[in-house]
Amino acid sequence: MSEAERGIESLLSQGWKNLEAVEFKGRLFFPEKIFKRTAKGDLAAEDIYLRVPREHEIRKARAEARRIAKEDGIDPEKDADLFETLDNICLLHLAIRNPKPQHEPLVGFPHELEENYDSASLAQVARKLRALMVAIDPVPPDLTEEQLLAVVAALAKDRTVLPLAVCDPASQHTCILYMAARLQSYLDSKSSSEPSDSSMLE
Repeated sequence: MSEAERGIESLLSQGWKNLEAVEFKGRLFFPEKIFKRTAKGDLAAEDIYLRVPREHEIRKARAEARRIAKEDGIDPEKDADLFETLDNICLLHLAIRNPKPQHEPLVGFPHELEENYDSASLAQVARKLRALMVAIDPVPPDLTEEQLLAVVAALAKDRTVLPLAVCDPASQHTCILYMAARLQSYLDSKSSSEPSDSSMLE
């Protein structure tokens, strides 16, 4: 399992309450910390909020990355690594918000993140953001209902959660929700088929 997958799995296992989400003007904000290097060489923590970008904001970040790349002479195809870093910074610029209302972007321009904050801290925040994006709007896994049923059958047969280990975190999440929905459907049908107290008294 990759570091990114472990981060997503850890986040999904925390439970929604522990994420401490704050709602403001219809958007969710998640508390996080970012670090910058002080004059003494220490790392100083700064409170921030993370706002998961929506599709139009992701497109906006990509367009900004391409604009900057053109100005700096970066070829998105030939300099793929440099462009990916730039693309991530532009996305972080939209996602990292001031913890105080109106929760505007923390800095005015993407390059200010690189200039003012530790690169390892930015990478950590980026991993947290990707995990939040999956937790809030998971990508549908490439699993058919037959495959989901096979995983459920394996869980019941082996009496262990190990069969879930072959699935990626998003698929694991989907499997759990699928089982919960099937169980609830079964309980609802069982409840409706049972005679009521009044009918038993007749």
